[in-house]
Amino acid sequence: MKSLPSRRFSRFGVSRSAGRSGSTAAAQSEGGADTTVSASQSEVTSSPANILNNGTATSTVTVTLRNASGTPLSGKTVTLSSTGSNNTIVQPGTTNGSGVATGTIASTTAEAKTITAVAEGITVTDTATVTAQTTTLVFASQWDSATGDSSAAVQDTSASTPWEIRVGGVGNGASVVNAASDGVDTGCPTTNALRVDLVYIGGAVQNMDTDEVMMLPLSGAWSTPAIGESVYERVYKRVVYPHVADPGTLGNNNHCVEQSSGSANSWSWNFHTASGGWNPSFNVWVAGTPERFLLGGASPIYLSRDVWYRMEWRTNRTDTNLREHEIRLYNAAGTLIYDETDFATSSGTNLSGYSAAFGTNGVAGMDAFALGTNGPHVVGATAGASPAWYFAAAAVSVSDWCGPYTSGEAP
Repeated sequence: MKSLPSRRFSRFGVSRSAGRSGSTAAAQSEGGADTTVSASQSEVTSSPANILNNGTATSTVTVTLRNASGTPLSGKTVTLSSTGSNNTIVQPGTTNGSGVATGTIASTTAEAKTITAVAEGITVTDTATVTAQTTTLVFASQWDSATGDSSAAVQDTSASTPWEIRVGGVGNGASVVNAASDGVDTGCPTTNALRVDLVYIGGAVQNMDTDEVMMLPLSGAWSTPAIGESVYERVYKRVVYPHVADPGTLGNNNHCVEQSSGSANSWSWNFHTASGGWNPSFNVWVAGTPERFLLGGASPIYLSRDVWYRMEWRTNRTDTNLREHEIRLYNAAGTLIYDETDFATSSGTNLSGYSAAFGTNGVAGMDAFALGTNGPHVVGATAGASPAWYFAAAAVSVSDWCGPYTSGEAP
């Protein structure tokens, strides 16, 4: 049979190679636009990267399809698959005008999962990783009850154990804010965050105070550890104050996170500031007197303001009335940047392996976990209120490090 010349096809806008699988021409429209999915130019991402393996917590998988020139492709059907077992995947459907389609994954098996996207028979080179994990938490709070400064919001009544307002009332320094609305969502693991303001109370030196916003979980959320057991705690923290032109020297008595029972401390996180940064210290209290371990020791290391960090620490009960502490300090990307070996006193004593007796209230005080602040003193501060810091995703475990915030986490 005699074949038709190619010009006979071109009269009707059809290429000679039309219908040939994988050909460039097959992917072009009448106007010449390339509609072939490019495996290398397309993208697959997931958020959050960690979920609970409870079968209901989900990670959103976003697929962006592009052609070889990087142009987004709409109307393409995307199919997701994942490694691992017991996964529930909601398929994305077709891409929108921006070339984007989203699906979700949930699982009941704790493991890392690699997610692959396929469109029109083409497997996207890029993949996403989602880790499903088992929670070991005995307390978790992300302040998602409500925003505002009401008791219900600050206590986070949706948490397994609501916070107890320890000193004073609410509305004088603590409020729950939407992180995006407050402009602090980058690096914040949760939708909402607890904002703590410094409130001017007068005085030549100690003139800023927010004692009234200290919080303490109700007793009974977890038990005090036996010898050889530990309590692991976590909080995300973002330091703001002093923010503009450093109004003065912030004293060292700024323990914004502490383990205490009644009026006695066993440990506390303190900090002081310098232009452009802040230096955290971990205070080990014995009989009302702190041994202060600074990040960097005699040569303090300053962290950035207006940046989220994940702070985790372990209190290990080594004997009847003795304990040691370990620290894990992560940046917003989740990279471990410092641990207890980086904390030392100005005289050179290192926190690693440092053993101390419990505070005045003994081991019984380890069922407490307080956030807020206690007595920051500033020279030269002005009247009014200003944000001091933000907290997010506070958690406690009695079996292992809490790890990064996981969507849906709960005891």
